[in-house]
Amino acid sequence: MNPLNNTTRKKSRRLLAGMLVLSAMATMGNSTSLAQATQTPTSSAEMVRQAVDYYLGTGGAVDERRAMELFTKAQEQGDAMATMWVAVFHFGGGCGFADDQDRARQLAKGVIDQVAELARQGDADAEFFRVYARLFGLGIEPEPNLNLGRIIEALRPVAEKGHPFAQENLAGFYAAAAASEADAA
Repeated sequence: MNPLNNTTRKKSRRLLAGMLVLSAMATMGNSTSLAQATQTPTSSAEMVRQAVDYYLGTGGAVDERRAMELFTKAQEQGDAMATMWVAVFHFGGGCGFADDQDRARQLAKGVIDQVAELARQGDADAEFFRVYARLFGLGIEPEPNLNLGRIIEALRPVAEKGHPFAQENLAGFYAAAAASEADAA
């Protein structure tokens, strides 16, 4: 039995999904300029980079419709990372994708082995997505006995390697844990 009730799980999911998106700009590093964003991307990796830029507005303006199109197109081309982005968006609802946990899990299941391999090869974004998948059961069995302490424990090693997504999320979960302790006192 998972110790988190449905309301807490939903809040944790939304918090992690929201923090993932907010910290994407720092992780994607090579942000697309506005001039580059108007060019048609030629690879799925370029599509993902542009999609993140449109979603966050780092290319000049937020355009969730265009971001959704690019994520979807890269996913249709078989890009594992694009598929994980779409899965995460479905998991918490975002970027115009419906909040559909079953769809999120189905998408992630199809690419989790590729994501894990990319993580083993040192891809920091893949490593973060692998932790996210393990915590919330995207494509693999969810972490048993999930609670704030376990989330923090899982994110810490990735954050200590300097991954901005993990650092941002870890900070948010430390704050959530402190607030829970304060409420309990």
